[in-house]
Amino acid sequence: MNKINSQSDYELWDTHWKNENSITLVGKVILREKQKKIKKILKQKSISTAIDIGCGLGYSLDTLSKIGISKIIGIDISNTAIDTCTKKGYTVFNRKLENENGNYDLVFSDGLIEHFQDFTLYAQHLMRISNKYVLLAQTDHDSIIVKILLFLENIFRKGENIYEYPHKIRDFINFFQKEKFKLVANENVFFKGFKILLFEKN
Repeated sequence: MNKINSQSDYELWDTHWKNENSITLVGKVILREKQKKIKKILKQKSISTAIDIGCGLGYSLDTLSKIGISKIIGIDISNTAIDTCTKKGYTVFNRKLENENGNYDLVFSDGLIEHFQDFTLYAQHLMRISNKYVLLAQTDHDSIIVKILLFLENIFRKGENIYEYPHKIRDFINFFQKEKFKLVANENVFFKGFKILLFEKN
């Protein structure tokens, strides 16, 4: 069973974002590196419309906006996330991915796919609404740095984080490519602890 499919888990997301107002120093470093790599990957791409799935507090919306994409929306299931992004001036909706029926040049998701035990249905929905690209920012659970970070989080922030299934980056790549989305960029972030993956629709 997926970890974020029940109403109680949706409430967990809202609590999670309420607790994320003070991002840690390490979190700030990782965020800056992610933003830099996303800008690099998308710099030469023709993208007019984008959607951020699980937009959280709007960090990725900030990045996509700075790239110059003309139409950007976000969706999330947390009222705290929706309120925060709306106050920043973004167009956001309280909506589940499976209920999204738009079509976008870029479909972006940062760290959500790993919260599903079977990530394939989630991935199929990402591809379903994409005209050109799917961009994933993902934790590499095989990396030593992530194992250390998760160990420290378990000690100092026990119970604050939502469970992540330790899927392999290679499993994500293989599934998208099987579904006719070619991997066109694969960037490392924070000592190879995270990956930025760009898939292009064949």
